[in-house]
Amino acid sequence: MNRLPYPRRRRSQRRRHRQPGLLQMLSRVSGNAGLRCFLVLVLTAAAACADIGKYGGTLVMSAGSPPKSFNPIVAKEASTTAITGYIFEGLTTLDAFTLQVKPNLATRWEHDSTGTVWTFHLRRDVVWNDGVPFTASDVVFTFEKLIFNDEIPTSSRDVFLIGGKKLKVKALDRYTVRFTLPDRFAPFLMLCGQEILPEHVYSGFVENHTFNFSMGLDSKPADIVGTGAFMLEDFRPGEYLILKRNPRYWKKDAAGNRLPYLDRIVYLITPDQNLALLKFRKGEIDAISLRAQDYLVLRKAAPSGVIFFNAGPSLGSEFIVFNQNLDAKIPGAQKQWFRNVWFRRAVSCAIDRQAIVRNIFAGLGYPLYGPVSESVKNFYNPAIPRYPYDIEKAKQYLAKAGFKIGSDGFLRDSKGNIVSFSLITNSNNSERIQECNFIRNDLEKLGIRVNFLPVEFNSLVTRLNVTGDWESVMIGLT
Repeated sequence: MNRLPYPRRRRSQRRRHRQPGLLQMLSRVSGNAGLRCFLVLVLTAAAACADIGKYGGTLVMSAGSPPKSFNPIVAKEASTTAITGYIFEGLTTLDAFTLQVKPNLATRWEHDSTGTVWTFHLRRDVVWNDGVPFTASDVVFTFEKLIFNDEIPTSSRDVFLIGGKKLKVKALDRYTVRFTLPDRFAPFLMLCGQEILPEHVYSGFVENHTFNFSMGLDSKPADIVGTGAFMLEDFRPGEYLILKRNPRYWKKDAAGNRLPYLDRIVYLITPDQNLALLKFRKGEIDAISLRAQDYLVLRKAAPSGVIFFNAGPSLGSEFIVFNQNLDAKIPGAQKQWFRNVWFRRAVSCAIDRQAIVRNIFAGLGYPLYGPVSESVKNFYNPAIPRYPYDIEKAKQYLAKAGFKIGSDGFLRDSKGNIVSFSLITNSNNSERIQECNFIRNDLEKLGIRVNFLPVEFNSLVTRLNVTGDWESVMIGLT
């Protein structure tokens, strides 16, 4: 028998853990790179844990895809951010239960009467995991030298452009930072959960124009420096990733004990969801993100004393996106279809969301008609226009856009082009594969040909964000 690359966990020990142009489809009970059905199974004894925990233990989980890097600034995929979220932190964070913004690396903040000038007061007891103090200069560096650096391909830049204009950030002293916004911006506090990076470690990479390649998968663990509760210990591509406790982490429990309690978190790279479920049932994995079919199996086989929690709709959403970029590497006719609002409305009306919920998710899902899940109370708008399943309405919308079904049964545009496009999704997600097949069948009722192709997740992200080589995609945001 091969030895595990990490210490076996002490099973008798109690622990508390908490992991820090589109068509909307579904919002489910919770998500893993989308809207996976996620129900937490907790033994009754564990649910009664005291607030003061005990040190030690290893939490083992599965990862469907390995990270592409350890760089949170250039990361564009959940396989990376799932890991960097343990290592890096922002000025604010969201309360896991109320979803309200609360202090993190900042202790408090205030704004002026216009709501455009925000002053953050930073914690004075935080050090980077290499022992160097965290200060306001790190915040300024992260925004000015990383996020607003045009040489660095970061999605965060788009998030912090307000009305197309940059915000300004200034260190007032060692532990005070002021942001000046071009206009009021409701999500600003929430977005200040943006990861902060240490100037003393990464400024040299910026000066040498090599930051985009820093924190790669071949990096030494000591080169990945953050303020988070865990640090990188080991990574073996295709096998596992190990995070270890950061002994310098600033958070403490009510008794003044430095957190976290866990010694390690281990991610086993397990692209096969069936294998992950098997490992979970054998006790080799402590927590997994469940498919609806997995929930039904576990519920039926659950011993007495197991509690199932249904947390309601996921915070994320799952959706189809058409490539509407003017410079997309797709035929011109497709660009015209995808940018036509009547075509997109017709596709929405052709998709039977309720059938997908019933047949793929065993009823554990919620049809979604906008970009925000109903769980996100501050931004969810129940009054937005909806385009639910209605084949006749879909045909009417297509007629308005000049589409007609030919004698051969295929839909054609006003120039006679047969309407056909490819649809991709990540190949390690069996539920999305089933959804895409449902959608392909639904669109055939309109005479639309859909060429469905599952793609490895990190390759899919590259096509979306780098090469632009895609026509439509089903993906999710968490």
